[in-house]
Formats: sequence, C-alpha cells, structure tokens
Amino acid sequence: MAAPRFLSLLRIIELHRDSIDIYGGDPGVRDMGLLESAIAQPRAMYGGRFLHEDLPAMAGAYPYHLVINLAAGKCEKSEIISFLKKYVH
Repeated sequence: MAAPRFLSLLRIIELHRDSIDIYGGDPGVRDMGLLESAIAQPRAMYGGRFLHEDLPAMAGAYPYHLVINLAAGKCEKSEIISFLKKYVH
C-alpha cells in the first residue's frame, strides 16, 4: 500500500467550519486535546504497522473517533455524513 495522506488538524477544523456554515451548529471546539487524539487514530502505529490495516479502515476511523471523543461542542450527524461523502468513496 502506498503511504496514505492523513487529514491535518487545520483541515478538520476547516471541514467543521464548512459544515457549520451549511447545516448550523456550534462552531467551537470543546476540547482541542480530544480533537487531536481523535484525528491521530487513523495514523496510529504499533511495531511499524498501522493499527487500521487499510484505507477504508483508516477513513472510517476519523468519524468514529470524532464522535466518540465529541471534540466539537456539538457533534452533528450531518457533519459526519458530509465527511463520509467527501472522503470515503
């Protein structure tokens, strides 16, 4: 597998802002540490191997961990659906 390109913290915040503009909601970040932890999960490694074995698993880890960590002030289903439509094909 070619080296995956992961989403940056800045890109995740931009996507959140875009979703708020479209769907409404709380534009703040409740806990930056939780957000950073959530977006680090897809790139997590142990023993030189990714914990998420393939691109679909890595892509799915973003919305899963964002929802679990609830890093945004209010996590909207519409944001997760928008993310999946844009990045998971």
